[in-house]
Amino acid sequence: MARSYIWTFSGNPNLGVRKTAIKKNGLKIGPIALNFVFLLLVFMIILFYINQKVLQVSNQQERESLKERLSDLKQEEVKLRTESAKLYSWRENEALINNLNLIPSAKVDFTLDDKGNFVKLAE
Repeated sequence: MARSYIWTFSGNPNLGVRKTAIKKNGLKIGPIALNFVFLLLVFMIILFYINQKVLQVSNQQERESLKERLSDLKQEEVKLRTESAKLYSWRENEALINNLNLIPSAKVDFTLDDKGNFVKLAE
């Protein structure tokens, strides 16, 4: 069985004087200080965790708002495409009508009756 030895220094050569362990220069930490350091470390970890959760929630809310904005913009795009198609077809119809060489109704002096015969309009 191994024995552990500790260097001691009492400063007194008399027998029966309790010897104390040699103190090294530096920080002496006792059990209360260790508990305090441990609690401080746990508190810092908890604060870090809470901070990360807050950041995660704020990022999630931002993502949701951006998704809503994206869906609104897509709906607006569909409406604008529909309106563009209507305007395009209107212009196209006007061009087709101009190419038909139609006569204004003021210059027309005949019409069709119910049987499909041409009838002269009364002046």
